[in-house]
Amino acid sequence: LAQALAPALRSVVICRTIRSVYRVRFRACVVTTPPQLEYWERKLALGASYRNTTTRPAATTTTATTSSSTQIRLTTKQKHKRTMVAYEFGISDLFTWASVAEALSGGALLGCSVVFKTSCLSGVLGISNYTKRLVYQTELKRVFFIVGMVLGSLFLALVYKGTEPLPPPGSTATDRTKLFLRLAFGAFIVGFGAAQQHGCTSGHGLTGLARLSPRSWVAVPVFMVVGLITGTVLQSASAFPPIPPAADDPEWYVGTILAASMAFLLFAVAVLLRVVEKVGSDQMKVAASLCAEFLIGATFGSGLLISGMAKPSKVATFLDVLSGHWDLSLAFVMIGGLCVTFPYFQAVDHFKIQKKSFLADSGMDLPPANRMPDWGLVFGACCFGFGWGVCGVCP
Repeated sequence: LAQALAPALRSVVICRTIRSVYRVRFRACVVTTPPQLEYWERKLALGASYRNTTTRPAATTTTATTSSSTQIRLTTKQKHKRTMVAYEFGISDLFTWASVAEALSGGALLGCSVVFKTSCLSGVLGISNYTKRLVYQTELKRVFFIVGMVLGSLFLALVYKGTEPLPPPGSTATDRTKLFLRLAFGAFIVGFGAAQQHGCTSGHGLTGLARLSPRSWVAVPVFMVVGLITGTVLQSASAFPPIPPAADDPEWYVGTILAASMAFLLFAVAVLLRVVEKVGSDQMKVAASLCAEFLIGATFGSGLLISGMAKPSKVATFLDVLSGHWDLSLAFVMIGGLCVTFPYFQAVDHFKIQKKSFLADSGMDLPPANRMPDWGLVFGACCFGFGWGVCGVCP
C-alpha cells in the first residue's frame, strides 16, 4: 500500500512545496507523471543552489544554464515571467563566536556612550532626536556630536575596516542604480518612521527598554518583527550579498580591545568632568561639555562600526531569515548594550543613585518612562521596520 501511494503522496508534497517556495502563478497544480516529478525536483534543487550565489538572474529564455559552480541562471515560462528564487532557511557561515564577540563589544560601547551622555551631560542619547533637532534648532553641542560621530567612524574605518563597499564588486550600472534607489527609498521611510515613533534603535532600544518604558517595549518588538518580515519577503540579502572577511582584516579581539579602550577613556573623562564641575568656571564647563559631546559621538560611531551595524549586508542577512545564510550576530548588539544601560537606568530611576548630571544645571532631563503607547507610535514603528528591512540602514 505504501509503495502504491508513494508517487501520489510525493507529487502532492512537491506541488505544495513549489507553490510555497516559488513566487509564480500556476494554471494548474497537478503533478502526476515521473518526468514532471523529476523536472520540479531539479527546479527545487537549482533554486536552492541559486540562493547561495550572489549573481543576479539574467533575462534569458533558457530554463537552466550552469556556467560554473557559482553561477546559475533561472527563468520561467509562465504567463507572467517571474524569477524563480527559493526561500531557504540556513545559518550563515559568518555567524561565529568571533562575530558574536564583536557584536557584544560594539553594543557594550554603544551602551557606555548612552550612560556617559546621561550621567555627564543629562538627557537621552538618540540619533534620530539629535539629527531632527539639528535641523529645527541648531545647537553647537549637537553639531559637535555629529562631527565627532563622522570623524570617529572615518578614523576607525581606516584602522579597523568596519565598512564594506557599496555597491558590491562586480555590479553593473543597472544594479548600482537599483541599489541606490533602494537605499534612498528605505532611508526616507526609516527617517519618517523614526520621527513618528519619536526614537530609533538607540533611543527606544538602548534607553527605553532599559527604563522599562511601555512605549519602547511596544515600538522595539513591532519594528523588529516588521523588519524581519520585510527583509524576508523582499529578500534583502540578495540585494546586499554578504562579503566574507578578507585575509588582511583584523582579528575579532582587535575590536574588543578597541571597545574596551574607548570605554575606559569615557570613564576617565567622566572623572575629569566631575572635577570640572567642582572647581571649573562657567566657560570651562561649556568647553568641557562640547568636548564631551564630540567624544560621545566618536565613541558611538566607533561602536556602530565594531558591532557591524555600519554594514548593510550584515543587517540584511539578519533581517532576511529565509536567505539560506541567516546571521544572528546583530541580535547580540542590543544584548551587549542593554547589559550596560539596564543596570544604570534602573539604579537612577528606582534607587536615585544620581539626581543631577555633572555639567547640567538641574536634574537629569530624562523623559517620563511611564508614558503609554498610542497608534502613532505603532504606525511609526511599522514604517521604521519596513524601511529598515528594505535598505538595511537605520539612523
